[in-house]
Amino acid sequence: MESSTEKIIRLLLTYPKKTWKQIDLSKYAKCSKPFVNKLVKKFISEGILVETENKKIKLLSFSKLLNIWCN
Repeated sequence: MESSTEKIIRLLLTYPKKTWKQIDLSKYAKCSKPFVNKLVKKFISEGILVETENKKIKLLSFSKLLNIWCN
C-alpha cells in the first residue's frame, strides 16, 4: 500500500510543470492538510519545492524528488 508521502511524491513527479495549492495536493493524495503542509515545508527547505508569489507550490528539483522516491 502506498504511503501518503509516496502519493504526494508521485503526483509531483507525474505533473512536474504544474503549480499546486496545498489543499489540492491533500485532496488528490487523500491525506490530511497538516501532513501536506509539513511535507511541503520539508521539501522547500531541501530545495525540492518552491513557493510561488500566489502561495502555490512548484517542483524545483525533479531529480532530488525522484531520488527520495527511489530510496
